[in-house]
Amino acid sequence: MKNGNLRERAYTIIKQKILSCEFPPGSFINENGLLGEIGASRTPIREAMTKLENENLVQIIPKKGILVCTISLSDINDIYQTRKLIEPFIIRTQGSNSDKRQLREYRSQYDEIINEKDFIKLIQFDDSFHRLLISNTKNKYLIQLLGLVYDQNVRIRILAGKQTRRLEDTYKEHLKILDFILADNFENAAEAMVEHLENSRKAALEYVYNNI
Repeated sequence: MKNGNLRERAYTIIKQKILSCEFPPGSFINENGLLGEIGASRTPIREAMTKLENENLVQIIPKKGILVCTISLSDINDIYQTRKLIEPFIIRTQGSNSDKRQLREYRSQYDEIINEKDFIKLIQFDDSFHRLLISNTKNKYLIQLLGLVYDQNVRIRILAGKQTRRLEDTYKEHLKILDFILADNFENAAEAMVEHLENSRKAALEYVYNNI
């Protein structure tokens, strides 16, 4: 396999482990342990780490190792502030471009997934919900910015979302947003999104505050 392909393979594997919190925030990554799993030398792995550092997912500390970036109270506030500014704006201005067939399919699948009680699958479905909504905009810069924000937010949702009550509330809040969009009521959908993001922010702050 070419070095470029090995670098991308290393990047994808390591990033997934970080986003799923298999490599939890504040932990050091065992580089030696990755060599066999990825099937690559140190060079592609270190190149992947540099890319992940640029995305604020790891910190390369000379003579110490690779640290998975922590999630602070300030990080949570910044992430949700960004989302509360952009996502309701996209719903208000681009909601009419929504693919209602896709949204209806999503709604029906959500009922099945919530009943499965598969935590990781539910978090991934949650992430896909927000990515589906922002796909209505053709503004590549907004999509790129939110892509970076969502990567950070996945870790927060996995940590904070382990609260059963929050999972149930998220389910209800998503359905409320979906139903408003399907009814072409974009203003109420945007307001429901603000409420949903604020509730998620509070849940994340509560988790981090109680676990730092």
